[in-house]
This record gives sequence, structure tokens and C-alpha cells, in this order.
Amino acid sequence: MVIPCHPKDEILLSLCIASLIRCCPQIRIITVISPDPDRLSLASDPAFARVRWVGEDAFPFQLNDLGSGWRYQQALKLYAPLVLPDLLDDVVLVDADTVWHTEQLAFVQHDGVALYSVSRQASDIEGYEPFFHLLKSWGIHRVSAEQSGIVHHMVFQREILVALHLHVPSLWKILSTGKPSEWELYYNFAFARYPKRVARRPLRFIVTGSVEQARCPGPGVDFVACHSHRRLGFVDTHEDGDYSAKQSRAWQSGRRSQHACHYVNLSSILLVFSLAVVVKLLVEWLRTGRLA
Repeated sequence: MVIPCHPKDEILLSLCIASLIRCCPQIRIITVISPDPDRLSLASDPAFARVRWVGEDAFPFQLNDLGSGWRYQQALKLYAPLVLPDLLDDVVLVDADTVWHTEQLAFVQHDGVALYSVSRQASDIEGYEPFFHLLKSWGIHRVSAEQSGIVHHMVFQREILVALHLHVPSLWKILSTGKPSEWELYYNFAFARYPKRVARRPLRFIVTGSVEQARCPGPGVDFVACHSHRRLGFVDTHEDGDYSAKQSRAWQSGRRSQHACHYVNLSSILLVFSLAVVVKLLVEWLRTGRLA
């Protein structure tokens, strides 16, 4: 299992990892990709002994090549099973802001068929039409107009992924402009060309900005995606692909706002305390005619 992680999602990463270990018995190891893995506070946590932390140096592209962090993490996913050592042929890619709740969850059947959840919400594919048109130029067509593969995780099978890279040389380049989707790219290629290796299975998920809802979503929810821009009340459709820059500004702004709230709360407490002291002294003076 592979999880790309930006520091903005570290608040969810521990929940994501713990929930995967609890719910998914097929997991052997979890590999977290981070620009500076040594700075992630969880890297030294003994509770995550099954997790290994790797940097981004092994990949044949850099953040600047993709134009934004949002596109960059998509490319990391599509190359990780081929670049990182010691991974099995079936690799589950997971967004760092997902939290899982259904136990004994399998991603690959005993016969080797990989299982794929789908989304039926039209909003999930808004703004992707230019990317779908680009895929058609490579002979990759959507297998269903009513279903989307954008569900915040996916099984990448090495044989299919190698075939995809051979079919689209320098694959990362088609992610470098506009609003792409690594999930739609792999999902449609796999179901169109390897139908016996893949199968759909429904999972119920919700998308939220509440960490508390991610922890306790209620009955019947298999997993929760808790996006950072929703946590900050920030709307971004990725239409210009500049997710990273705008998200980073919003993330820093949110942190400043949180610090400002702490200062305001502290000031309010001190003001209330001071008023209470003044009132007590005034009452004492009215009662005795002198101050203590």
C-alpha cells in the first residue's frame, strides 16, 4: 500500500494509517511518500512499525514539472509501483486524507481479481471533459458515463500499469496541464483492456471537511475522505490545476487564523478574569469602606 502525503494532511495521516491497519488484513506494509519524510512527526512513532517512509528522489519528475502539487501527487501514484522497491504486484494507492471504518475489507479476491469502488455523483467529474478528450486521443475511452473511478483509492496491478505506461510513454506529461485524474486514467484503461482482471464492488463513502465526522461517520459508511480545503472552508474545483499554490496559501492562512483564535480566546479569558477581580474589590469596598 502506498500513500503520498503532504504535511497539510498529516493531521489525517495517523487516522488513515491506523484505520487501514485495523480494517484491511491484506496489507503487508504501508509506504508513505513525502517530500521530507524525516519531518513527519509520525515517522518515529512505534505504533506504526509496519510503515516505511520514503522521499521523492527516485521519481523521474519533480514538482515543478507537473505545475502543481495536486497533479504531482497523481504522478507519484502512477509511478510508485514501478519505482519503489519491494512492492507486490498488487498495490493499493490511498489518499492520505481518507479514514476507513469497515473491517475485514479486501482489495483483491483470492483469484487475483482486483476490486474497484465507483462513484455515481456527477459532481465528481465536473471540469474533467478536456482530460477525457485527451484520453480519447490515446485510445482510452470512459467505460461508463454514469460511473467514475474517482473514489480516493485504487488497486494498481503491475502488469496493467506497465501496459498503461507502454501505451502512453512519459505518462506523467499528460498530467502536467489542465485538470487530470490518475484514477480515471487507470480505471478506464484497466476495465476496457483487462476486464477479467478487475471487478466493481460498491463501497459507501462520504466526503467532508470535519475531522470528527471522519472519525465517527455513523453506521454503514465504509470510508470517509476529509479534504484539507473543506476543512478550511476553501472551495477549489482544480479547474486550473493550481491546487497546491492556492491550497498552501489557504492552509497557511488557516493556521494563522487558528493561532489568532487562540490569542483572542486567551485575551478574552484575561479580560473576564480582570473584570471579576475589579468587581470583587468594588464589592469589598462598598461593604467595608476599604480595600483589602
